[in-house]
This record gives sequence, structure tokens and C-alpha cells, in this order.
Amino acid sequence: MANATNDFTWNEENVNNLAKNVASEHRKLRPLLTLHGKPGWTTNVIGHKIIFNNTKTEQFISVQAQNLTPVILSCELRLGEEHFGDDGMALENSVKQAALNIAQAEDAVILLGSEAKEKLKTLGVTHKNLESQSGIFPNNLDVHVPKDQSVLDSIVQGMLKLENDGRSRKYAAVVSLNLLQQASRRRVNAPDTELTEIRNLQDMMPNGFVQSRFLDGRKGLVMSLSGDSVQLAVPVDISVQLKKVEEEAFIRVYEHIRLVINITNAIVPLQEITEIQ
Repeated sequence: MANATNDFTWNEENVNNLAKNVASEHRKLRPLLTLHGKPGWTTNVIGHKIIFNNTKTEQFISVQAQNLTPVILSCELRLGEEHFGDDGMALENSVKQAALNIAQAEDAVILLGSEAKEKLKTLGVTHKNLESQSGIFPNNLDVHVPKDQSVLDSIVQGMLKLENDGRSRKYAAVVSLNLLQQASRRRVNAPDTELTEIRNLQDMMPNGFVQSRFLDGRKGLVMSLSGDSVQLAVPVDISVQLKKVEEEAFIRVYEHIRLVINITNAIVPLQEITEIQ
């Protein structure tokens, strides 16, 4: 239903659906993860971090760090009066770009946690509670794949380490653009690229292989999602809010998310090939 204030009109349902569709199309990491908890505004997400004892004969849910604060990601939009009567095209175009930026910001936060600040700045996305976020590959973790080491072998080693630690099946890999570029190159004395072989691991990586520009250099990771090891809470999915209309329309596009790492050793960075102990 259209709302009208000072000659500004918009269809709230259509604009929100537009934002959801654009964000869904451009998110890379959310599709890898299962959703944690129920939607709905909340101050804190209740986590379920599992701790194993040394012999792994017992496990318990930690009483520490279970109240996990979501990050709020947002873009502020302003439309001048000259756009109020253009059939909503200016609003739609602005919302599309904001939804795209927030989808990318979500990926950056999932990967880097509190270290994503500079990435969000380049996207024009503001944030609240970023300092309390955990990431699956914090920017300060300085682990790289050695130059020219096989990306495929690096991923397989990560899977073997997870398997050796009891984290079997349902793997997903995330790599930097540098590693994707290497994996995409034609190899000498090989019929195809490493990337082809990586994608042939579909039975081992049903949850996917993705690349991210938010991983620097030759960084990457493999994670096991079995047993809901790593999840994403989405208390408030991407939404469009009309804040006020004066001489201009002030609009906010925002979402609340929180990465929930239930089992920390379900994430392995890609690194130099070594013998599995």
C-alpha cells in the first residue's frame, strides 16, 4: 500500500522485496551457512559454543560469550523533491545499490568480524556493534598459501585436517581472488584447470566453493558445517525504512546479523602442505 507524505509516495512492500532480491542475489557466504535462531529484533543472540575436553569423551556448552551482539549494517539515502514524481525509479535505483553494498558488507563481516571496518568504509556502509563481531577468517590471522602451491592440494589438506579432528562431510571453501586466479590457469601436462577439479569435489563440498575480494593475498579457508558448526543469525533481514520527508525524503536500508561459531576447530585456514599428524 502506498504511503504519501509531502507528495512523496512509495510502495513499502515492493521496495522491501526489491532490496531482499538484490541482496540475496549478491551474497556469497550466507548461502553456505545454516540460519541460527528465529528472526525478530533482539539485543543479543544466544549462542551455543561447544567445548570438548582433551579426550573428547565429554562436551559441554560454554557459559561464556553466549550473549552475542548482532552488528547493524545500514546505508542512508536522500531523495530530492525533483525525484518524488518519477514513478519511484530514483528510489528503486538507490535501494538496489544500497542492498548490493550491504550484501557485500555482510560478506566482509562474516569473514573478518571486527577487522572489517576499512572494507565497510569503502562500501559506504555504516555499522554499529562491529567491534564485538567474530569472523571466520579475521584479518589479523596472517596465514597464506605459499606461492605456486596447489590450491586444490591446499583445500584437500584442510579437509583432511577437519576429518582427522572428527569434522566430516559438508565442507565449504572460501578463497581470495589471488588463489582463484591461480586455480583458473591452464596447467602444463594437465587436461584442465585446478578449478575444474575443485568443482568436481561436489560430493565432498556440497556447500560450495566461493571466492571473496575481502580475503587479501593468498588467503583461504575450509570449514566443516556438519552439526551446525558455523551458523548465521539474522534477527532483522535487509529492510527499507522511510525515516522522514521534509524537502527531501530520508530513507534507511539496514539489517542485523551475527556469525555464530559453535565449534571453533571446524574452521581451518589454507596453509603450507604438511604431513597430517
